[in-house]
Order: sequence, then C-alpha cells, then structure tokens
Amino acid sequence: MKEIELKICDYLNAKGMINGCLLHKLINYFCSPKSKYKIDKEDLLAYLFSLTKERRIDIIVVNSFEIFWRIKSINQYIYLKDGDYFFRDFKKRKYKAINYFKNSDYIFDSRQIHFNKKLEVEETFNYLYDLVRNKKEIKYKMIIYYPDNSKPLNIFGSSKIPFELELHKIKPPINLITKESALFFDLEKQMENISIINAFRSKYMCFYITLIDVIHQKIIKLQENKNKSVKTLKEYIKRFGYYCIQFVKSDWVKLNHSNPYRWETFIQFFRLPFKIINLEFKSLNFHGRTFNTLGKYKFCIYINNESKNVISNLKKIGYIEFEDMNDKYFTAIGLDQEIFLPCPSIEYFYFIYKYIFYFQLFLLLHHSFDYIKNTYSDIRLSQKERMIFEIFYPVINEFFAISKKTVPQILVFKYYTLNPDELEIIYNNLMINHVRFIETKMMKYFLLKHTIHSNY
Repeated sequence: MKEIELKICDYLNAKGMINGCLLHKLINYFCSPKSKYKIDKEDLLAYLFSLTKERRIDIIVVNSFEIFWRIKSINQYIYLKDGDYFFRDFKKRKYKAINYFKNSDYIFDSRQIHFNKKLEVEETFNYLYDLVRNKKEIKYKMIIYYPDNSKPLNIFGSSKIPFELELHKIKPPINLITKESALFFDLEKQMENISIINAFRSKYMCFYITLIDVIHQKIIKLQENKNKSVKTLKEYIKRFGYYCIQFVKSDWVKLNHSNPYRWETFIQFFRLPFKIINLEFKSLNFHGRTFNTLGKYKFCIYINNESKNVISNLKKIGYIEFEDMNDKYFTAIGLDQEIFLPCPSIEYFYFIYKYIFYFQLFLLLHHSFDYIKNTYSDIRLSQKERMIFEIFYPVINEFFAISKKTVPQILVFKYYTLNPDELEIIYNNLMINHVRFIETKMMKYFLLKHTIHSNY
C-alpha cells in the first residue's frame, strides 16, 4: 500500500508548477487496462483517502456547471450569416449538502475538515465515497492536490494572488479586424465538431480547466451582482489571469526535459539554441462570459556574433535583437509579439495561444535552419523539421493576418467581437478539426522521432 501511495505522490509532484490533477486522470493512470499498475478503482480511492487523512494530499471538489447544447436561430450577428446554430447552455447540478461545507463554494474541501474530530472525518469521507460512486461527473470536478513543493491552490476566499495584472481597456488596431460577415456552418458540421469537443473534454480534461472554469463562473456572477465589490471582482480577475498563465507555463512553456509523449518538448529533444523568455497578460477584461485579453510572449535564438549576415537577414524578416540578453559570443534575436484575443472559454484561449506560439517558434526555426545545420553538427535536423511550421499555418491563418515570410509585432483576432455565443460558434467550427489534426500529426511525428533516436 505504501508503495502505491508513494507512486501517487510522485505522479502529482511531477505535474508542473501546481501539483494537482483531476481524479479521472489518476483513474486512467492507475486503473485502466493499459496501466502497468491495474489498481481497482475502489482501492485507488482508499489510497487517496488515506493520504488525505494523513494530511499529505488534499481533495477539493468544485461545483461547476454542466454543459448542454441547444439549437437557436440567429440574425444580425457581426460575422455569422443568419441561420440555425448550436449554443452552449449551462446548468448547475444540485448535490446533497453536508454541514461542514454548507456556506462554501466547494462541494468538498479537505482543507476545511477538523481532522482531530473523528465523527466529522468519518461523516465527510462517507459523503465523498457516496459522491464518487453515484455521480459519474464528479471525477472531472475532483481535484487531487499535493501541496509539497507546489504553488498555492486558492480558488475562493480572500487570499490574494501574487500576480500583477493591468485591467485597463483593450483597444485592438481596427485595421487588422476583418469586415466580412460571411461565415456559415451547417448543423451537421456543427454537430460533428461538438462531438469532437465532448470527446476531448472526457479524455483530456485537466484540473486547470476545471479550476479556471469555476473562477470564470464566479466572475460572471460578480458582474451580475448590482451590489458587487469592485475590489473583489478585480481580485478574481487577477486570480483568473494567474491560473491561466500557470496553466500554459506548466503545460508548454516551463518544460525542462524531452518527453516522447509531449511534442511540446521539441526544443528540449533537439537541444536547440532557443530560449522562451516570457509569456504574460498585459491586460485582461471581462464582458459577461467573454474575457478579452492582450497577451505578450517573447522567445529568441542565440546566433554566433560572427554570423552577421544571419542576424541581418532575421532582422529584415521582422525579428528583433534583445540587447540585454546578448553576451560577447552570441546575439539574442527573436520575437516580442502582442496578441489581441477575446475568448468565451479557457479551452479556446489555451489552443489558440499554444498554436500561435509554436507556429512562430517553428517559423523562427525555418528562417534560421541553415545557420543551425551549419553551426551544430550534433543536431539532427531534416527538411521535415524545417517545414514543420506548415502544420500550424492553416489554423493560425483562420484567425489572424499572418505571413510565412515576415513577422509582425502585433496580432489581432480577425473576428473581433465580445459576444460569447458568436465567438464560441466561430471557434468550434474553425478551430476544432485543426486541433485534432495538429495533435495527432505532431504526436505521431514526435513518437517516431524518439523511437528513431533511441535506436542510434
């Protein structure tokens, strides 16, 4: 038993900047037929509850909305032709209350239990057993949190987040916003894309999405409250921004080691002379369900100072020199790009930012390919790596005015509206198929690369 408990702690400890995951991830890892552990689900729960009672982990269940879809006719939207479209609807499920959490935003939170009171402990864990056994959706809401060596997990309450964020008004350059209103998607196509979304959520749903969804819902409610505290609303918006940034940094920015199952570790695998400098929000506003973002990221490649023609050519394309990162041997040159992007839900933000980022990263690889090949003989790059940015081009081109030959300092979402329903329809039907294609293509490519490399 102790060995499995250690494995659970090790799994959580490897999850990134915040050591947490959803119960469904642990079930997949330890209980699925493909797992090397093949633990019974009931036994896994027993291990988790034992670790919680020993105060080594915490279990947190948040009460988020369930998603439903309905068809509605629309007219006079900015970018969509009149017609029938699928809209997301939200419904909050009711759960039997337990005394200790009646006045809380949590369904269950082990951090609120008095563990010296045996009756309270027994009652709360019996309640948790009942939830897991009778409410299948709970495994997507139950966060297993390992606080050792982790950033804090403060979802609600008055605790302040160590995160600076400007909340000034966001004004995108209007010349980069399309004036076309010609988008239309038939119901059959919409239904197909919704099935992909549902499949993604059931298979890949992570605790960050659950966490951010809950904070998102809290902000929507605060906006609707006529007696709201502006200070409280600002704190929740900061918290939302903080966990969004932690999400993307944990998942594809702060990566140190190559992983055959994570194509995002491409730079680490090839040991490329690239550096991801920063990813941040410059501003974040909420307009009902839509969060309007002005983000910024910076990355660079280090070029030998003697390769002046390479540096000059990269500057002509639009890359800039980061003088404060230069040294006597190398020049740091790369991209410092701002992105104006409105989103109705965290998944869209995550994928669009991820694909913009990797498109630009692989485009820089394309433009510096000959230099890398001539300078680093131990880096095994082929023409396939040189053109890998092409995989991402179609989806980025759907949403932004981009070029393969030059790089701008600003990107603006083409279909700039703050209407969450319109945004969601656009994202669902222009992005989802690309997500499936990109993730499948990159996963197969990267697994093959690892297999070939391990045979050398």
